Amino acid sequence: MRKFYFHTPHHAGHAPLDLPQDTIQRMHNGLFRCPLVQAGELMPDLKPLFDNAPVFNPDEWEVDVKVHMLMANQYPCIPNWHCDNVPRGADGEVDYSLTGDEWTVPMLLWVSDGPLTEFLAEPLALSKEPVSHRALAEAIRDHGNPTQPIQPQHWYSMNQRTPHRGTKATEAGWRVFVRLTHRSIAPDRPVLSVMRRHSQVYLDATQFSW
Repeated sequence: MRKFYFHTPHHAGHAPLDLPQDTIQRMHNGLFRCPLVQAGELMPDLKPLFDNAPVFNPDEWEVDVKVHMLMANQYPCIPNWHCDNVPRGADGEVDYSLTGDEWTVPMLLWVSDGPLTEFLAEPLALSKEPVSHRALAEAIRDHGNPTQPIQPQHWYSMNQRTPHRGTKATEAGWRVFVRLTHRSIAPDRPVLSVMRRHSQVYLDATQFSW
């Protein structure tokens, strides 16, 4: 019987960046699908990070940045298991069958500090392809896989089959999220503006929809 595999992240290098809280407070809200080669001009505080990103051919990559001011009990990203940049079918629903089981490196993730994104600590093999993010989350819960948080200020590589979820802030503070995406998997939608206008937060890990 065929198995459908989901992966753990791969550590891609330590990338320390001096970002005091008052520096983050002065930054604008972030970037949306911005060409990596342009990102340093728009967010100069992050330019050393962009310039030293562990990628070949920087002109083939886009960058997303989210700057969050979080209060305790808020999540900076979706607080249940999901994968990024999963293609959607004609009905608008995510379709995991359009992603490949093999390990590739089309995305890299970096966060300045907690709350820290959580990943699987061991690969997951399923007997059938999940039909939605919610179905994937239920499968992970049913299998009881161990989990692991990433370290702040380190690059991690992932793909469209690397499940992760946001974790809850325990105190007030500022956080910077950076994700690099290779254009080969970028959504086929126009980018109206590379300047991010808002960064939503999530409040309850059991009540979510996307």
